[in-house]
Amino acid sequence: MSHDSNHEYLIRMVDQLQGLITEKKGNVDTLEANLLNIFASELGDKNVDEVKITCRSGGGDVGVLRVLDPTESTVSVDVDPNRGPSQVDFFLTRPAGEGKVETRLLGTAKYPDSDKKWSVRFLTDRYAESPFDPLLLHAEIRDFRGTLVAVGIGPAIC
Repeated sequence: MSHDSNHEYLIRMVDQLQGLITEKKGNVDTLEANLLNIFASELGDKNVDEVKITCRSGGGDVGVLRVLDPTESTVSVDVDPNRGPSQVDFFLTRPAGEGKVETRLLGTAKYPDSDKKWSVRFLTDRYAESPFDPLLLHAEIRDFRGTLVAVGIGPAIC
């Protein structure tokens, strides 16, 4: 994999995502507005597309992750095949307890599903501090050269 010139922007983006979790400000609509601003400020002019990211726990509603008990969940993105995606890495940013915030890899999709979405399954963790803590998802979509071609960011409702 070649060096990705967007790596430094991704580091700053994740830092800002962690800051939103630390602040715990606002509802889902406020978080979505802040996420759009973060994308625009860090990647908006870098020839990187923004894609919609969705999640679901068990048979629940789209956009909702269960955090009271570990639950099998799915996170997915729709990616324009013309961008040449070859790998999608999915991440979750959440409170980690003791005032810390973590961003961790949920999984990597190497191929799209039969419905043409790229997705991974994972088990949710029990909440660290409160079942109402904000959770943020993001996906990094890369082409066969390892170049970032798209990013999906969005909040998950608990």
